[in-house]
Amino acid sequence: MINPSSVAKYRAAFTHSGAKDDPTDAIIQVEILQLHMDKLTVIRSDSEDVRCLAQLVEYRRKLVQDRVNLTNKIATTLKNYYPHVIDWFKEKDTQIFCDFLLRWPSLAHAKKARKQTLLGNPPIFNGGYL
Repeated sequence: MINPSSVAKYRAAFTHSGAKDDPTDAIIQVEILQLHMDKLTVIRSDSEDVRCLAQLVEYRRKLVQDRVNLTNKIATTLKNYYPHVIDWFKEKDTQIFCDFLLRWPSLAHAKKARKQTLLGNPPIFNGGYL
């Protein structure tokens, strides 16, 4: 198989209308093979291990992007009604951040908490806003 972008560039070089269709592309591919066979390299398919690794890498990339998207949505929502918590926590994708929000879902709830509870062992909160 010849790289489709090579066929497209070859077509563009010799066809002024820019029109493309399968029969014309087939003729171009035959011409490329006849005239430039010595410049073409054989494409070898990846091994099963490489394909598996590529799939796992793609899954991880999607998971990381999902985490970023979700964290951004949470931060945007919190900016509207609980902006202080955005400043108090550097990382929004941590267990302690989620635990804090579950225990103190608003500034009013956080202000009612005892300082020792917020600064307890392990420290739940180290900010200076409460």
